[in-house]
Amino acid sequence: VGLSLQVEVLQRAPEDSDGAMAILWGVYNGGSGGGALVGHYVIGEWGLSGVGYVGAMIGLLGVLVALWVFNPFASSK
Repeated sequence: VGLSLQVEVLQRAPEDSDGAMAILWGVYNGGSGGGALVGHYVIGEWGLSGVGYVGAMIGLLGVLVALWVFNPFASSK
């Protein structure tokens, strides 16, 4: 996934590839750190078995957001 994101960013921002890549990797590292932080609190509250449940909830939320954004069931007018 990482390489395909790099290619997409470079194709969309050829005039400022350094800035675009810096933003991409900032977001990428923020997501990694955020996941570690959430995992820390989940394990502290519910133990290791809670990680799967919270991960499933985050994944479901991602699917719902994607359906809302792309809305394949909307009628095109």
